[in-house]
Parts: sequence; structure tokens; C-alpha cells
Amino acid sequence: LLLTKEAADNLNMAELVRLKDNGGLLYPSSKLFKFVADLEESFTTCFSLSELHSESVLDVLDLAKQKQQTELGCPEHAHTIAAEITAFYLITRLHFFTKSINRASDSKRQASKHLKLSRC
Repeated sequence: LLLTKEAADNLNMAELVRLKDNGGLLYPSSKLFKFVADLEESFTTCFSLSELHSESVLDVLDLAKQKQQTELGCPEHAHTIAAEITAFYLITRLHFFTKSINRASDSKRQASKHLKLSRC
């Protein structure tokens, strides 16, 4: 699932990792990259069609499960690895997604507050 820099030299998808690498970073294999890209596509699709709500995690998991075709690792551990990567990715992605929503809401609230104060 992870490769050294030497093994990943011909992978265009590792360009971002290559830019940030000062030595020691591991690069995604093509299967891992595709798996995460599919997760991101599911996430983006889910939240471009609906707003964030209490069942959002289940919605995006359902969509990811339907779309996911990439097998990771050996057959014995593929399901466990896929579940762990999916959980980590979606939790992290939801954290930053909600953070950006909250930041936008705070900005609107501050602008509204300043507008009210300027009218006084």
C-alpha cells in the first residue's frame, strides 16, 4: 500500500507527496491512491447533493460502500484495511468540512454583528 520514493518515481499521483518530501515520506501505491480518490469522490458527491445533518456519516458511508471497487492488501485483511482507511479518511474529512462550515457561519455572524453596530 505504501512505497518508497524510489519505487514511486513514475507515479504522477504522488506529485504532492514528492513536493512535501524532505526525506522519509512514504508514497501511496496506485491501489491506495485510487481507493482514497474514490472515497473523496463519494464524499464530494454526497455533500454536493445534500447538506450536513445527523445522518451524514451514514449517507457518505453508504455511498462509499456502493462505489468502492478497489481491493487493498491481501484477501485475508482487505476488508479490515479498507474499513480502517475509510473510517480514518471520512472522520478526518468531516472534521475539516464542518470546520470550514463553522468558519463561514462565524464570518457571516461577525459581518451581521458589525452591520448592526454600524447602524446605531
